[in-house]
Amino acid sequence: MDEQFELLRRRYQKRAGEQILALNGALAAGDCGGAENIAHRLAGSGASFGFPQVSQFAERLELAANTGADMANLRRLAEPLLAELRRIAQGV
Repeated sequence: MDEQFELLRRRYQKRAGEQILALNGALAAGDCGGAENIAHRLAGSGASFGFPQVSQFAERLELAANTGADMANLRRLAEPLLAELRRIAQGV
């Protein structure tokens, strides 16, 4: 892996904790739009930094939020995304 990409990947890993907090906050507040925006950003960035599952899980959450899913369903869909972000934040 090229050194510049590895630096960007490590930065993404460090920010994963911030994304967990932001997504949990949006879900706890019932902020569907906020959850959708966070999921959109993660869907676009995950695979770019070598984390394709982040993109996959985030795309599902974004689509559900965009199509009017209720908060209980959004929370359920967010769980695998949050678990993957926790794994990334821990450097696993």
